[in-house]
Amino acid sequence: MFTRIKKLTALLFAGVVAIAPTAIADDYKWTTYQSNTGIFEIMVPSEMEATNNKLRIDEQRVASSSTLISMHDQRRYKGTFKSYLVRLDQSIGPPLTHEQIELLLNTDLKDYLIRYEEMNPVVKNSELKFFNNKPGAEILVQYQDPELGTQNTRARILYTDASRLEMSLTGDPHILHGFKADKFFESMVVNEGLSYDPGKLNVDWKTHISPLGIFSVSLPPVIDPFVPEAPKITKTQKTDLISQTFLDPVWGQKIFYRVHGYKFDRNLSQKNLQKVIFEQHINKFRPPPGNIKFQKTKEADYDVIEAEFPITPPSKAVYATHARLRIIHSGRHLVVQEIICSKNFMSATLIGNLLGNLVFDPGMAKTAPAPLASQPADTKNAPQEAPAN
Repeated sequence: MFTRIKKLTALLFAGVVAIAPTAIADDYKWTTYQSNTGIFEIMVPSEMEATNNKLRIDEQRVASSSTLISMHDQRRYKGTFKSYLVRLDQSIGPPLTHEQIELLLNTDLKDYLIRYEEMNPVVKNSELKFFNNKPGAEILVQYQDPELGTQNTRARILYTDASRLEMSLTGDPHILHGFKADKFFESMVVNEGLSYDPGKLNVDWKTHISPLGIFSVSLPPVIDPFVPEAPKITKTQKTDLISQTFLDPVWGQKIFYRVHGYKFDRNLSQKNLQKVIFEQHINKFRPPPGNIKFQKTKEADYDVIEAEFPITPPSKAVYATHARLRIIHSGRHLVVQEIICSKNFMSATLIGNLLGNLVFDPGMAKTAPAPLASQPADTKNAPQEAPAN
């Protein structure tokens, strides 16, 4: 969540430099802005600039991240500066509960002090309350800006089951509770759920074939803030790896997704399969003592084994408390999908679609069947990475 706060601050002050002074008159027109996400509408100055990024979650919905910003720099004429900011972020996890929203709101209020920690912030007002039947928080902060001098920001944060929506007004104290300010804050209408936007996963996501040709996976393209960078693809003589990291902008948490492919010299026995799974995909997570329950199903002509279990979180991602494995095996070929994240995200639709959009096709590797191996499997080249922040 701290990353989101820093990005918003950077956006605001980047705009101070980039946008030229407006006319002296302060009677600019206002308009009702209806977001193309279908999630909110609000009364704003008509010259506000909008951006919107979206990540396809399934064939009916997308998660959106939108920004509206308007700046009125009249320092040259009146010695004043005023900015309006609206930010929508949607979660890629399961629907938020009331308890989770309360936790997030309290964290938001603390993060506002972090945002301005180098500017001597003073909190004038801070409260949790409902606004138009939506749980939210409002905070009024005064701080010392190195360029603008004493500044004041009034911010309101609202939550739904899928969205975090922030409105802020920055300027002189007398404008923060005037008629226009109240029109800005009170006109907000927010809808529940993710954005409705029908489409196809196999169109919006890109197919990646593993270097050894054992499997293919469909993954979303780079989309700020949800997918920070392109997937990483590596290989050795007998293994390959495709990994992708996702970011939930509401929680400020990452989801680590990795797909490991193996091509052994001989067919794997059940004993050697179990050895590979524990040595390469369970022990590295240092799970607490106890039995890990595996579920076995059939998919096409292949056995599919799944397990979810608690892990020792990485130091740079302490919220990543659980791992989920999906294992597909045939002959001397093996694919292991790993999801590492908080337990809360394990039931997310996005994760289900990531795991389900893998095609296991050893035939692509153009290899012939081999006799059953009696010796332990060769795993010396198996990847050993743990999640990194």
